[in-house]
Amino acid sequence: MKMKSLFYGWLVLASAFIIFAVVTIGVNGLPLLNVSLKEIFGWTHEQVTRGPSVLYFVVAIVSPFAGALVDRFGPRLMMGVGSLLTVLALLLYPHITEPWHLVGIYVLCAASITLGGAIAGVTLLSYWFNRYRGIAVGIYLVGSSLGGIVFPQLIAALTQANGWQKTALILAAVAVLLAVVPLLLVRNRPAEKNTVPDGQDAPVIAGTNAVASSDAGNLTLADALGNPMFYLVLYVTAAVFFCITGVVQNFALFMRDVGLNDTQTANALSLFFICSIAGKLIFGALSDRFSKKSILVAAVVNMTIGSVLMRFIPHNSDIFLPLFAVIYGLGYSGAFTMVQLTVAEYYAGKNFGKILGVVTTMDTLAGSAGIYLLGTLRTMQGDYLTGIHILIGVSVSAVLCALLIRRPQAVALT
Repeated sequence: MKMKSLFYGWLVLASAFIIFAVVTIGVNGLPLLNVSLKEIFGWTHEQVTRGPSVLYFVVAIVSPFAGALVDRFGPRLMMGVGSLLTVLALLLYPHITEPWHLVGIYVLCAASITLGGAIAGVTLLSYWFNRYRGIAVGIYLVGSSLGGIVFPQLIAALTQANGWQKTALILAAVAVLLAVVPLLLVRNRPAEKNTVPDGQDAPVIAGTNAVASSDAGNLTLADALGNPMFYLVLYVTAAVFFCITGVVQNFALFMRDVGLNDTQTANALSLFFICSIAGKLIFGALSDRFSKKSILVAAVVNMTIGSVLMRFIPHNSDIFLPLFAVIYGLGYSGAFTMVQLTVAEYYAGKNFGKILGVVTTMDTLAGSAGIYLLGTLRTMQGDYLTGIHILIGVSVSAVLCALLIRRPQAVALT
């Protein structure tokens, strides 16, 4: 009996997964390392969070151009450039002495994430998967969560043993080792391996959410901008990212306010990102079986409940911190995944990079605002209370708008 060969797309997925973990070090790893800068140089919360805030602002500006580059040159090349920029940022990190130096490091991280991150990865997987796109994208996005589990623990241990400067150099070496082999295995499209999306033996099941119409593939950026539903999707993704990035980039500082040390903070971050792995896989898999809108709404509701739990962490961290880490971790990762999948379902095709670039611009502008607003309010008021209340309100508005999303009439789905 002839054994079926493994669909090469799964190898492409595994490679993209590892590369995504590398290019998101600036988001998932550096915030814990930045705490050392605050303590050594006496910087304020606003100065420490200025770099991450600028990161998302730069990503917002560059994303439409990055999307066009991905459409023109292919995801593989962009992933390679993104990985190199991550290594460069880590090599320069030990030389930081001024706040503007940190901003410069985050500009490099912004270019890395924009070129080698979700735009390239989701575009790549939209070429390789159709029927299994939900679970494939969910698995891919776990790459950033895996980095959020591994790198805080690694940084906490390395910083205690070697200091923050040597730790950054070790991370640079790790990034090189993790990026080279996966890049050699990535291929842009199934035709390069003489196969088709999902593989030759993939089942075709009527009534699924897979995108198969030529209308979807031929949609231009102008078509998307001319559809009112596109703006509703833009608002939901902006609201989701305002909350996600505001929490993630201020979380280590918030934990310090609560009275937790580096090890306790790293443990909380690890639990948070472990749950984010589960959220991406669960919501991604569900989206292959049920309405993407329904799954998106469920994920944002989860995130809203987590925001409420965050409000009570200062009163009893033993109870509310793990609850927050579990529920918000599931919700934010599910919402993040479902935003990508909703856009892919409606707009996957030859212009998908450009369209996703515009979506990324909106969500990163909102993310930059979330980081800056929470950091600034903490500096002005001495705590994160007002910022958390804003997070709750924005999360509720995202739920309401997600309920209003309708499938664009211009896109014919099977």
